[in-house]
Amino acid sequence: MAWPSKIKYDWYQTDSHVIVTIMIKHAKEDDVNITFSEKELNASLKLSSEENYKLKLHLLHSIVPEQSLFKVLSTKYVAVKIEQAQ
Repeated sequence: MAWPSKIKYDWYQTDSHVIVTIMIKHAKEDDVNITFSEKELNASLKLSSEENYKLKLHLLHSIVPEQSLFKVLSTKYVAVKIEQAQ
């Protein structure tokens, strides 16, 4: 499956979190599905009726899925905050 090249993402890490930013304009909360597992982030974003964007990140260290979250900021991006396990 070819993914749209116009969607980019960036990330950085602190002592306690991994922050992922998916650059997508005008995202709607209903069109964004992000799930977390112990060492993985899965994102699925519906771009149009025929186009989807999928992002799967394998994480080096364990995270706390229950304390990880995402927020859809419709102007420019989807922000994902992943809690690292201590």
